[in-house]
Amino acid sequence: MPVFEVTAIDYDPQLPASIFSLELPKDVVWDGQPTSLPDNEKYAKMTPKEVATAFFEACAKEDWAEAAKFWPMPLNDRFKKGLGGMTVVKIGEPFQAAPYGGWFVPYEIKLKRGENRKHNLAVRNDNPAKRYVVDGGI
Repeated sequence: MPVFEVTAIDYDPQLPASIFSLELPKDVVWDGQPTSLPDNEKYAKMTPKEVATAFFEACAKEDWAEAAKFWPMPLNDRFKKGLGGMTVVKIGEPFQAAPYGGWFVPYEIKLKRGENRKHNLAVRNDNPAKRYVVDGGI
């Protein structure tokens, strides 16, 4: 009992480019690799704990130019509203866990709206600038 029958195979057909078009929203945010800063050496020497502390302190002060040095994507209004004016409660000791190649830094922060958040900030420095940037855990 035949299930299907092949009568022809068309190899490498010419397909119109419109089949593969992709329309992105106007507010799409592209992820990129960190580039070297004018004072990159200062940041490249920072430990994961120093990076977490500096990043959260910049967010607390709403110093977005400084916070952007640790964040590989553009800082949007939602991010700024969520972390702006927060308070650092505690920064713990960094640890590593396989298979992640970076570090996890335990933290506790109090958001401006009153909510406490405890989590592990993921930081990694396997980028062309060789400085730690936040990779997750916000």
